[in-house]
Amino acid sequence: MANKRPVIGFIGLGTMGKAMAENLINAGYVLNLFNRSQTNLLALKSLGGIPCASPEEVAKASDIVLLSLPDSKAVEAVVYGETGLIHGLKSGAVLIDTSSSQPESTRKIARDLGLKGIAMLDAPVSGGPRGAQEGSLSIMVGGQEADFDSCRPILEILGKNLFYVGPSGSGHTLKVVNNLLYGTLFVASCEAISLGVKAGIDPETLIDVISRSSGSNHAVKVKFKEKVLNRDFAPGFTLSLLEKDMALAMELARALDVTLNTTKDAFKVVHEGLSTSVASLDHSALIQEFEKTLGITIKATSSKNE
Repeated sequence: MANKRPVIGFIGLGTMGKAMAENLINAGYVLNLFNRSQTNLLALKSLGGIPCASPEEVAKASDIVLLSLPDSKAVEAVVYGETGLIHGLKSGAVLIDTSSSQPESTRKIARDLGLKGIAMLDAPVSGGPRGAQEGSLSIMVGGQEADFDSCRPILEILGKNLFYVGPSGSGHTLKVVNNLLYGTLFVASCEAISLGVKAGIDPETLIDVISRSSGSNHAVKVKFKEKVLNRDFAPGFTLSLLEKDMALAMELARALDVTLNTTKDAFKVVHEGLSTSVASLDHSALIQEFEKTLGITIKATSSKNE
């Protein structure tokens, strides 16, 4: 394959996966595709993607296979299932898991694949749907550094910030830690901004000032500014996905006997949100629960944020 581009397989064509796969097709790679839902699969077929009947079929036709799946359970099913990847991947192939997965599950899969001469990189991403569409994701990669280097040209199509962070499982560990921190900052931002609006500060002014001050964080600068003020809670990164990622971090903390006092309380707020009407919406919709409690609405009243 010295003078030949690798053939890529891609499994999991949700919001993130579809955008990443589209960028790879647009970059000229041959993509073998599998997805349970047909809508996004057919959209990518129209761009030149090749639909396959199973993960095994994808594996047999591909040199490198990427996964973008909801969790470790889904990843394990795709790898070990009756028509799973493990039955089709060839020695020398590479599996790249961009999902947010449980680190110990990742290490087990990497060990099992390694016995067959197959490499694995855990390469979870951060940057949301926009980052996936723009190819500007941050990607934190665990596995053998030599495999990371060989796959860098592909990863550079998907993201602008690539980080090799250590052996197998390290990427997924870093991702759950990052998402735990983000979730905690998001809940704290909901509380703080709700307090400010209840106290009489104009929502746009409040968010504009905080986003340029010491309290600034991604939730305020992006989610509040773009989603909350415009009352746009269409699913992007859903509350259920945020809860799942924070739960992985809480599980990691229990395994390491680490007490997480602040983040534990934030996780409780997110977890309880799953029993409300906002569970399937963008996670920014959780602000509506704070609004109901305080009798306020945080929305744009001018064109400042346009």
